[in-house]
Amino acid sequence: MSQDLVGGQALIEGVMVRRGEQWAAACRRADGTIATTLQRSEPALGRARRIPLVRGIGALIDSLRIGMGAMRWSRDNSEPAASGSAASGGASPGPTLRERAIVAGVVAAFLIVPLWVAAMLHSVVGDGIGAVIVEGLVRLALFVGYLAMLSQLPGIRRTLEYHGAEHMVIAAHEHGVARGIAPAREFSVRHPRCGTDFFLLIFVISILAFALVGSLPAAWLVLSRILMTPVVVGVAYEILRAGGTSHHTRLAAVLAAPGLMLQRFTTREPADDQIEVALAALDTLVPPAARVPTSGDIVAEVSVEKPAGGVDAVRDEVQTPR
Repeated sequence: MSQDLVGGQALIEGVMVRRGEQWAAACRRADGTIATTLQRSEPALGRARRIPLVRGIGALIDSLRIGMGAMRWSRDNSEPAASGSAASGGASPGPTLRERAIVAGVVAAFLIVPLWVAAMLHSVVGDGIGAVIVEGLVRLALFVGYLAMLSQLPGIRRTLEYHGAEHMVIAAHEHGVARGIAPAREFSVRHPRCGTDFFLLIFVISILAFALVGSLPAAWLVLSRILMTPVVVGVAYEILRAGGTSHHTRLAAVLAAPGLMLQRFTTREPADDQIEVALAALDTLVPPAARVPTSGDIVAEVSVEKPAGGVDAVRDEVQTPR
């Protein structure tokens, strides 16, 4: 991610935003207050992140690693019975075995199931470009179907609303408007530099990339997909980056259109108090030069600590009416 670009994701009752090596998160506590945290994360792949294509792989690694950590932080701070150490805003521990297993299972499903379906249809589509197209379409259908199913779950709706709040606040920041709930509402809940678009691009580009491999024995076919995935991820990231601002060019708008349509499954219109949480996260990451007051404006108590491991963490506890 560029040092100047702000990205993020929805959390449990909150929002995480990132820029460069820093990320900040804010979530609504059960008592109506907003907890925030600011953390620094060493980017994956180090100096290699300056190399086009390679930086996309590093961005994906960082997104998964930071995203899971931020999600655990929001869970610990939004639950009424959160422990004192969890609610203090410190860095979350590493991924649990269960989380690693879930990620591995999802990756395996998106890798193996499309290959299996293409093999089952071998007599119809053959083992050339037809099989690759079937494989890609099945993978894309799995992704869209998963998002559509997820969007219908009652417990997920608030997370989708926070996702929309994150997009609105980041778009307002990119346009340089004063920060506040009303200015943020002038922007769409859909954003062209969303992770949804990133994964959609990966699936589409993989159809073209895997077609270059041709027909191989089953084991080599699986291995080829694994080896080519970093290249596909890198290309998708560069395309997404090219259309990555809210005032992108006409060509970038065309490239972003499919992902923006898909975000109808992953975003919802947020309430004012959810935008307020997203603003708190952005204010923690990028302190505002000017701020439009919100209803019941925030009063912050800020403490700065140096936790174990040498990572700078700034922790705010923001008191605001719900």
